[in-house]
Amino acid sequence: WYTGTLLAVVAGWQLLRLLQERPDALPASSMGTRFMERVTNGDRRTRWFPFVGLSIAFADVAANALFFNGRLGSNDWVVLAAAAAWAGYGYIPPIYFRERDFAFLFINLLVLVLVVPVVSYNLAIGSTGDGTMTPGELRSVEILLASPLENLLTLMGYEAFSTGDMLHYRLENGDLARVSIAQGCSGIYSVAVFVAAFAAFVATEYNRLDRNVAMLLLLGVITAYFANLFRMAIIVIVGHYHGMEALEWAHANAGWLIFLLWVGIFWSIIFRFLVPLPTGARPEEMEPENGRT
Repeated sequence: WYTGTLLAVVAGWQLLRLLQERPDALPASSMGTRFMERVTNGDRRTRWFPFVGLSIAFADVAANALFFNGRLGSNDWVVLAAAAAWAGYGYIPPIYFRERDFAFLFINLLVLVLVVPVVSYNLAIGSTGDGTMTPGELRSVEILLASPLENLLTLMGYEAFSTGDMLHYRLENGDLARVSIAQGCSGIYSVAVFVAAFAAFVATEYNRLDRNVAMLLLLGVITAYFANLFRMAIIVIVGHYHGMEALEWAHANAGWLIFLLWVGIFWSIIFRFLVPLPTGARPEEMEPENGRT
């Protein structure tokens, strides 16, 4: 808890500094700003956004109580965050339109990428599950992590096999051990967060999609997935040599280190190859290129 609190304080302080030093610039046109202008109808619909947010929150809580397991899980918190984004959209000062639109697009895209597919699968098969994971979550873990992790460990020379969300592996002393893989370990979250963040970033910073953006998005999804698979392989290998206690330590610490390293490298590549619109420049004020503006 103290590490999380420290990170929140440092991040909040840095964010406050950035917002205070942000120039009072003219809004630059982008895909995101044009989309939000249509959604808000030139801010005329913004007054109804709090009611939309409250409706989303009520629908999520009610559906969870009536049709699902009755517990607020990670997907529910994502939906509730989207509800908060709807409710608070109109209260953000217009000078922070980029940050406001990015946050709004990001959290709603995350609902579409992360929550909607799993819920749709559960409803399609007519089951919500009675354990810690729904059938959709269990199936995604089996396909996206358990089976690929088994193949990767076998390729690396370690004995392992998977059944559902369980991975069985051989310890160095010859004993057989097993670990249960949760949905949070499957890489779904990291890939979904990356896709939503990248799409929201491009939408609020660029006028149009091009081949470079599409290739970077594809590269980001692939590397996010394999970074998580590499993380899980390291965790199991630690358990193979040093036992369950060391495996749990690696599980708690290796993941965020690998994720931060990957995120830092990838976003440095993004800012090197993608040049956003100049801050404060309207499209009609930009220099013409090859006879076009």
